Amino acid sequence: MKKLTLVMLFIFANAFLMASWVAFRSGDDQLHINLTQSNDMMNTYEELKKVSKKYSILCSVMDKNYPEAIQEYEHILNNSPSYTDSIYAVTDLGYTYILMEENSPKLNYIGSYAQLKPASFEAYIQERDLLLTTIMGKPDLQNIDTNVSSPLIQSVYPNPFKSSVNFSFVLPAKDIPELSIYNIKSQLAKKVHSQSLNKGMNSIVWDGKNESGSSVTSGVYFYKLKACGREETGKAVMIR
Repeated sequence: MKKLTLVMLFIFANAFLMASWVAFRSGDDQLHINLTQSNDMMNTYEELKKVSKKYSILCSVMDKNYPEAIQEYEHILNNSPSYTDSIYAVTDLGYTYILMEENSPKLNYIGSYAQLKPASFEAYIQERDLLLTTIMGKPDLQNIDTNVSSPLIQSVYPNPFKSSVNFSFVLPAKDIPELSIYNIKSQLAKKVHSQSLNKGMNSIVWDGKNESGSSVTSGVYFYKLKACGREETGKAVMIR
């Protein structure tokens, strides 16, 4: 308790030095963690504990204790974070996996949310940039790859989700996309129809309800997106 108090006092004394993004280097790698705190936010004990927790996770990452850091990010996701905090937790969790693979490949650790582990560094960058645009501004549609060979689905967020999930996707041409949700038994839970959408970045939200309007139970759900003569599938996890 004494140690935690000292850490929080140190953070409070240096809060004015915080930038919106703080870079921590490990070799040639760089981990970006959002530590933006306004003076108003720093006035409460709970906010101080929140910031001290972020520093604690960063220490785990810098000490290459990646499993512990991954567990802490998942703990944040499991405890009803704000939309902004959940975005940063997902992106920081993904980058922690990237660092672990590069610096400690023998660990081969996967946390509770295996679906949040990036398939590659390139996939992480694409997902991260798309997620950050949801809190920092709209994406530049002129720079989005709408080639017919590129994936339609760009982001499924939040995943895991508690009430609703947003499917962001790119259409190579104007179309009427169709999103279908199936349970673990491959039974149709909900078919979501959208109006005609233009070429470029678009999104569809599933409210977590079935065809009868009742909320679905916790578990793994599979989605199928049909658009522009193509079909893509994946999974999303509901937790309540």
